[in-house]
Amino acid sequence: MKYRREKKIKKYLDYWQIFLSLTDWTLTFKLVDFHRTDGYNQSGDIMVDARNKRATILLKKQETKKDSVIVLHELLHLLLWQLDSYAEPNISEKKKKQYFQHLENVVSHMERIFLELNADKADKRG
Repeated sequence: MKYRREKKIKKYLDYWQIFLSLTDWTLTFKLVDFHRTDGYNQSGDIMVDARNKRATILLKKQETKKDSVIVLHELLHLLLWQLDSYAEPNISEKKKKQYFQHLENVVSHMERIFLELNADKADKRG
């Protein structure tokens, strides 16, 4: 069961990497347990090494039917990484929560656009 999920995740990662023109990046994924003290049910994250153009998407170990959407969402964060890396250090601690909420709203909006554009390719997305 786990192996089948990993195969599907790899298929999603390969598909979205090509679609988003990220083929110059080395992308991998890892299944992890997220331990959040704030009670937020985190399903994904991305670790980026921009200098070497490497990134690892972290997905929660628990089975989910949204793996493809999570992969897309995290890759959209990668597309915005350079802008985010520039902006975040220049935002006061007081405004960071608001900044992250706006960032998530933009990424989620882009996610909906790409999913709509690819609605006819549902087998690629899951």
